[in-house]
Amino acid sequence: MTSKQYIKHLTKAGSDIHGKDVPQKSCASVIDGLCAVIGEKDAVIAEKDAAMEKMNQRLLWLERKVFGRSSERLHPEDPNQLHLDFGEEEVLPLSDEELDATEKRVRETSKDVHGEAESRRAARKSSQSRKGETYRIGSEIPRLDPVKFYPEGYSPESMTVIGWNRHEYLEIEGPKVFVRVEMEAICKPAGSKPTDASTPIFEARGSQNCLPGCIAGNKAMATIVTDKWCHHLPEYRQVKRFEAMGLKLSTTSVNRWQHDLADKLFPIYEQQMELVFSSPYQHIDESTIPVNDQKHKTRKGYIWDTVDGMGTYGLAFFYEKGSRSGGVLKPKLLHRRAAIQSDGYRAYENIERSQMDGITTLYCMAHARRKLEQIKDTSPEARKILEYIATLYELEANLKFAKADHDEIRRQRQEKAVPILGFIKLMLEKYKTVDTPQSALAKACNYALERWDGLCRYCEEGYYEIDNSAVERSIRPLTLGRKNWLFVDSDDSAKDTAVYLTLVGSCNILGIAPYKYFCHILPRLYENMTYDEYTQLLPYKVAEQVKK
Repeated sequence: MTSKQYIKHLTKAGSDIHGKDVPQKSCASVIDGLCAVIGEKDAVIAEKDAAMEKMNQRLLWLERKVFGRSSERLHPEDPNQLHLDFGEEEVLPLSDEELDATEKRVRETSKDVHGEAESRRAARKSSQSRKGETYRIGSEIPRLDPVKFYPEGYSPESMTVIGWNRHEYLEIEGPKVFVRVEMEAICKPAGSKPTDASTPIFEARGSQNCLPGCIAGNKAMATIVTDKWCHHLPEYRQVKRFEAMGLKLSTTSVNRWQHDLADKLFPIYEQQMELVFSSPYQHIDESTIPVNDQKHKTRKGYIWDTVDGMGTYGLAFFYEKGSRSGGVLKPKLLHRRAAIQSDGYRAYENIERSQMDGITTLYCMAHARRKLEQIKDTSPEARKILEYIATLYELEANLKFAKADHDEIRRQRQEKAVPILGFIKLMLEKYKTVDTPQSALAKACNYALERWDGLCRYCEEGYYEIDNSAVERSIRPLTLGRKNWLFVDSDDSAKDTAVYLTLVGSCNILGIAPYKYFCHILPRLYENMTYDEYTQLLPYKVAEQVKK
């Protein structure tokens, strides 16, 4: 019964009770007025329901941040887990025959992918079994001469040793501080007269120090740099540690040495950045870096990170006055042929819309998944989409475990991933109309649909990745460091930060210990080096030498 019918029913009931008719015009005006009031109330209720839903979504997100797990991995529901029905809506069925047929085909593909994933997990579990295995200290760790202990009252005459109980204990001594002293001989020919001005003088040349005239040696600078940029120790903590070892240094001196060394390393950094941007496939992202260049005020700057997706050169950080605009990135991509993968921030969307010659854009499936994952507890539709996205990731894990080459990866993606992606798109288009356009589900669906071509483009080449995790991982050292050294004091300091993050991050990607890398290159830095000499000090050039 509608509201108008209900009011007419009440009017008729009132007439019967009072025994007289109610005028029709009066009834019509009353009905119209009440209907208008009810319509207004319904609109207010709908608006409040939408606001309450939005507040509930925010509350769930906050509870997840504070108390929940950070992993976005979708765990299957336990069939033995008790389920309490609170009247939640069921997933809207995809009733169209075409959609049903598509879902049936995709389910078969998903079943095959998950079957391969179970085999992969079983194989990995058996290979990683530690049953009966004991922990041992590797043979590469040097061992001291054993200290022998004998029973009380032992003498060679009264007792014979029939065996030994051997025990090994790992010991760690603190770092040693010492002064390296070099004496450079000054010579003249034997028998020459002291008063003879034409007598030639010969001076020996000692080892090269990375900072001429500075008391800090090469190994000292390698330690300072790796402690800050690998282990996230700001200068004041390093100074306290040195003081405990009997060495007194000022924080200002240690900071100045690092800036001076960054100037020496800058030519290597420029070549490294050029190499990374020459890669045919790049992961790009940006992160915040606080800049404290104003009195009592810190502004938010942005530092960019680009990872060579081919795994040859490493990565490159760069900073341009803290800007996050696309104008920072465009000049670096001009006249290049490359595929760039990003999170879909508008700066990258502008690059796609501008159709730069030679530039192909890919987007990150993990970011699209994250929007849905945040609402999966309240949205059955989101959880269903996530199950199929999880299948895409299972396929990638299977291919990685099988060590498939690029051609095989492309073939498998075209055969299995493309149909699943097509069905996911159908679900996104269907479910975005479930609620209001401002609902969390509609926003999550629209986010993915607006970037859909870029999300699917990873299937076109075997060396493309499904998401942008490579660059996300490379930004972690910056995030950890930011929590310790807090900010930089100028744009120049931010550029020096980019230099160190680039070299240290490239070492980590290429499997080089950063400390060994700096110990290798710092003695080889000197004035007026040529371009080719700097090239020989790039991380990928010295990788094999340092690993040995």
